[in-house]
Amino acid sequence: MPGCGKSLIAKAVASRWRQPLLRLDVGRLFGSLVGSSEENVRKSLQVAEAVAPAILWIDEIFFVDLPLESEPAARKVVTVAVPTL
Repeated sequence: MPGCGKSLIAKAVASRWRQPLLRLDVGRLFGSLVGSSEENVRKSLQVAEAVAPAILWIDEIFFVDLPLESEPAARKVVTVAVPTL
């Protein structure tokens, strides 16, 4: 849903709570090489844990709603990564 103020709300919450804002773009996590998507998720979560406490803004979360015919590797990353968050 573009244009409804999600970015503004995330920035306002981080500012109000005086916490850093980390933007996790789900669409950029997926790589073309086997295992690269999982590695990207691991690295992203390690950075978030190192900076904590922080506001983790998961951008492009609608990307997680993958169709059934999508790449098996992409579905695996979503299955593994989302419960971790």
